[in-house]
Amino acid sequence: MQKLTEPLLFSVYIQNKTELQLNKFKILEPVEKTYEIPQFCIVPLLCFDAQTKHRIGYGGGYYDRTIEDYRSKNYNTKFIGFGHELLKVNNIPYTDNDQQLDFIITDQQTYC
Repeated sequence: MQKLTEPLLFSVYIQNKTELQLNKFKILEPVEKTYEIPQFCIVPLLCFDAQTKHRIGYGGGYYDRTIEDYRSKNYNTKFIGFGHELLKVNNIPYTDNDQQLDFIITDQQTYC
């Protein structure tokens, strides 16, 4: 797996007249980019460990790299996973590259 070297960047509000173009992932993004450090970030998960707040995502490492970068710069962004309580598992193996979430919110409980 190729390691991501840059964290994700989050664009500010897009209006109706904002000119968009396809990026290399075929996702529309603004031609003129302005970025902001978000107060919170919703992180995708396929399953999670409620005790350690680790998760298994979709395998690209994008959010782990972003979380690591933001924390190293002392940004106050909170990283939140949303999922169904059925996605909770007892133990997720993790490495130093895998980052913990600040909160996980399910249909039954909030883990913080």
